[in-house]
Amino acid sequence: MINQDHTQALIYFPSKEGITIDLSVLPTNLTLTWIDPRNGNRQPARLTETSRFIPPSGWEDAILKIG
Repeated sequence: MINQDHTQALIYFPSKEGITIDLSVLPTNLTLTWIDPRNGNRQPARLTETSRFIPPSGWEDAILKIG
């Protein structure tokens, strides 16, 4: 899900499988945060050169907040 002005996005990861995300429609000064939907714990996510994201180790599922 991406908001109307393209400044934030939420992406649900139902498993530990990673995905590549096209970040070109979002601002370059992004804040990336992993959220554990089971308990609300958060941890920073890092932007990689390939824009490939894999949920944190030990989490069953995850939400990636971008923006």
